Amino acid sequence: MKSIQLLKSLINITYYILLIGLLFYPLFMVYGIFADNVGILVNSSGDSTYYELNEDGYTNGGLGGKDYVVIALSFIKSLLFFLSIHYLRKAVVRMIDVTMYDTLVSTSLGLTGNCIIIYAIFDSMFRVIKRAVYSGQFTIGLDLDSFNSFIFLIILGLFFLLIGKVITRGMELKQENDLTI
Repeated sequence: MKSIQLLKSLINITYYILLIGLLFYPLFMVYGIFADNVGILVNSSGDSTYYELNEDGYTNGGLGGKDYVVIALSFIKSLLFFLSIHYLRKAVVRMIDVTMYDTLVSTSLGLTGNCIIIYAIFDSMFRVIKRAVYSGQFTIGLDLDSFNSFIFLIILGLFFLLIGKVITRGMELKQENDLTI
């Protein structure tokens, strides 16, 4: 029972931290529009870092057009991740507080899986585009050594889709069982 409450607590903490982050994201974007001392560095793996320039400066001042596109696409990526946590939270809370065999649970788990799969595809394309735009490299590769890898996220998304279908099938069997008594 402690592990179930731990799961619920961790999902709730993650949900609210992401919600606060998504609410402040537009403020940082507005700051970047009006500040002349903000830039974006992209390393070879395609990860971006927002930095404040010092007196010497690394760029000609402020963010450019491609930087705003990267920031907007990063926001969309964050929103997809938030949606996956949101639907997972809905499913887990319903499973713990009400019942496991519920349409909301199976639908939420399916939506969680879909959001994770879309996130994985979007993230991979986003990394390729960032590398091409910022460093002139067009490379495609699979990162298999982390939980943020494309393959792992696809497997995780498909697993949530499977669990949603299992719960749907369980609801059908439960209804048939209830009718035979």
